[in-house]
Amino acid sequence: MGNFVAHVLPGSTFVLLGLWWFISSVRTYRDTGSHTHRNNHGGCLETTLKLVVCVCAGIAEVVSARFSLMPSEGNDNGNDWQHVTMYLLFLATAVFDIIESKYGGPWEKVCHLSYVAAFFGEASLFFSHLHDRNILDTRCHTLVALSGFLVGASLLACYSDRSCIVRTCLYHSLVIAHGLWFLETGFILLSPVSVGVWDSDSEEHAMMTNVFFCWTYIGTVAVMVLVCGFFWRGRRGTSHQREQNQFLLNEMD
Repeated sequence: MGNFVAHVLPGSTFVLLGLWWFISSVRTYRDTGSHTHRNNHGGCLETTLKLVVCVCAGIAEVVSARFSLMPSEGNDNGNDWQHVTMYLLFLATAVFDIIESKYGGPWEKVCHLSYVAAFFGEASLFFSHLHDRNILDTRCHTLVALSGFLVGASLLACYSDRSCIVRTCLYHSLVIAHGLWFLETGFILLSPVSVGVWDSDSEEHAMMTNVFFCWTYIGTVAVMVLVCGFFWRGRRGTSHQREQNQFLLNEMD
């Protein structure tokens, strides 16, 4: 379904999940001084969100394709089935989350790789999703595919050392930017409200999408740095208060 809601739904989901993972990771690292990547995945709310979004959106895409696998006259449903496949890939991550939370052990690595496969699969499907589109549409969705590929690559980098907070935060920043670019693509191409004049056949307008994409990622990283500063400031305040309390206790003794 090439409509505004079809971009907002996955975009909002990626943003929410990315923020949740990032805040959970930073809090864990602040409180314990260590971090394990998978500790912040697979929560009940997260898994439920992915199940609901993927199942409902997948069913909507199947209905949009009129339950027909092959294109017919007036029904180019190839895009719909590509969307269905994307939702199935992320549905699999929710299933592996459930298995990993129940059995643990080697399923932790399998679960991690399911995320890698989901993002790489999404990116490859988007790259073959650009036929017969104008230059603006093509550029926007190319950047969606590129950001998905970068998320998959960052996840693969985390596989060898999932305790590295820097790699994990890089992954989280890319997930958030991926979701935000989904939202921006919806507003650029299919906005229900006026957000300026976009010429679908203008190379200059297509070039501006690259600029907005870079600004999106820079803004994402800037906000994450501010959040980290807030958490670490709270940690210093708490540590200082503990030191004062300990000093008073020593004085009383």
